[in-house]
Amino acid sequence: MKVLVYGSGGRDHCLADSYGDSQHVDKVYLVPGNPGVRYTPKGQRGLIELVDLGDFGGVADFCAENQVDLVDVGSENPLEEGLIDVLNDRGIRTIGPK
Repeated sequence: MKVLVYGSGGRDHCLADSYGDSQHVDKVYLVPGNPGVRYTPKGQRGLIELVDLGDFGGVADFCAENQVDLVDVGSENPLEEGLIDVLNDRGIRTIGPK
């Protein structure tokens, strides 16, 4: 499974770490991420990759092109700004309120 975590705060970093530890996750993308990710503990199964995609349309395009299975939006601002709606309209599975 490929997971994209959208956010740059500590909570989002923790989510990415947790997904990376899962035996069910092969790849984790953290958008836009933060510098703390380079200090992620070794031994995680999922490779965490920082990606800067700009607008929500870019996020949706990236998810489609990279066959991302799930997007977890941990930060409040993108939730309020409609990221979940943009992704759901493109058929991308998400975690986060509409």
